[in-house]
Amino acid sequence: MMGGVAVALALAACAEPVDWFAPTPPPVAGEWNQYRLEPTHAGVAPAGTEVGPALSLTWRSDSYAIGDYSASKGSPSLSDDLVYVGIDDGILRALDRATGALVWEFRTRAADDEAQREDSEHRGIHGTPAVADGRVFIGAYDGWIYALDAADGSLLWDRHLGDSIGASPVLYQGHVLMAVEYGAPDGRVFVLRQSDGRKVYVTPRLGDHPHSSVTVDPTRGWFFVGANNGRFSAFDLVEEQLVWEFQMPEGGEIKSTAAIFEDTVLVTSWDDRLHALDIDTGRERFSFQTLADTMSSPSVLDGMAVFGSHDGRVYAIDADPAHDYADDQDRELWHHATDGWVLSSATIVEDAGVALIGSNDGTLRMLDLADGSLAWSVRLDGVVSSVPVVTGESVFVTDGSGTTWRFDMP
Repeated sequence: MMGGVAVALALAACAEPVDWFAPTPPPVAGEWNQYRLEPTHAGVAPAGTEVGPALSLTWRSDSYAIGDYSASKGSPSLSDDLVYVGIDDGILRALDRATGALVWEFRTRAADDEAQREDSEHRGIHGTPAVADGRVFIGAYDGWIYALDAADGSLLWDRHLGDSIGASPVLYQGHVLMAVEYGAPDGRVFVLRQSDGRKVYVTPRLGDHPHSSVTVDPTRGWFFVGANNGRFSAFDLVEEQLVWEFQMPEGGEIKSTAAIFEDTVLVTSWDDRLHALDIDTGRERFSFQTLADTMSSPSVLDGMAVFGSHDGRVYAIDADPAHDYADDQDRELWHHATDGWVLSSATIVEDAGVALIGSNDGTLRMLDLADGSLAWSVRLDGVVSSVPVVTGESVFVTDGSGTTWRFDMP
């Protein structure tokens, strides 16, 4: 017995400590390696990104989807020469970045299940792949997370974490943070080492399904996640413990991913609202009400938050809690009406003064940040519930038909 304890202590002593506060270089134009680009999920394109109304189609891939599902679909991620996209048939595909041609595909365990389903609700993969150090990571509705060789799609390691995974893997300081669902319903967040999938930390149970992806605050070493019971939780990576919880009002399921703005966390809910929470305490600073449920993740730049709602609108509000309003509804700066639910989340392009966002009416729109007016739009082959990837002079987006599109400036 003592020998086993000694071995355990020796292994613990040999474990390499993690510097959760190590600085990371900012993303540059042309890069996009994970969901919403970086772990604070501000939803802002890299500096130097320049797109405008002159965008035109460069290529479109084949259509790979086999069904439909009401949740938001996964978005592309990019390496230098490949575009990675997960599809509801349970297959992760790598496309040639220059042409859109299929380079390789990897069948998760969910692929066999989806091939046998006779109804229309195919789930397979709904998260966005993440790419780092020659590896690509993805979770699937089979409850497994996979690490693949980014060049050829060969399996490096996999781990069975739960009953299903609908969230996206989030990369941070050499680790993968993955929200996982149990059938009970319940769920947890796993922190895994990227190199071999070793578990570093697992949160206590969240009480319901966490469909949303994890958001990280690098300055505090904390991460945040929401669940279907309306519980929004903050955890400390360093101390490996719960910091605080905020409970949404009744009916306030959380399907979206939070965004961090200075010392505020912004998150939307099925209580028809965007909530602004104090990052240190979880106390609500204000809330803004839409006309319907919302599962669109907020994007924020210089205190302006842009997000969508099931009411078919894209909203821009003043999200700076330091600004006082007699009525929080007065925070609205503008809204833009579409012809369908807006499950997509916006990508803000600061240098161009625009935001790109999809709608279930099948249209990808570019909106002027100043007043919400339409600057450019294109009709695709299916609903656009994924997040548009906007970097360099290019836009990549995947629609509900499983088609990935690339548009470029001339």
